Amino acid sequence: MLASIRRVGDYLFGHLRELAAAHADLVTEVRGAGLIAGLDLRVDATPVVQAALERGLIINRTSGTVVRLLPPYIISEQHVDEGMAILKEALGAAK
Repeated sequence: MLASIRRVGDYLFGHLRELAAAHADLVTEVRGAGLIAGLDLRVDATPVVQAALERGLIINRTSGTVVRLLPPYIISEQHVDEGMAILKEALGAAK
């Protein structure tokens, strides 16, 4: 299981870094470890969280500008792809 967490975690963070680069006007930092991830935003995270929830992705706001992702240990690369597509839409909706 740990090997899967490492593999999918690396995959997740690669996608989060790409997303942050594509939305550099909104995302200031990607941080976390394993499958615990956070995006620090330049704006309040509430609209991003709400937009993601409306699209079926459960994320939360840990402080004013931080979006936290806590996927289950059994997540697959396909699930990451689906979640990143929703998160991309949510970031676009928050602008």
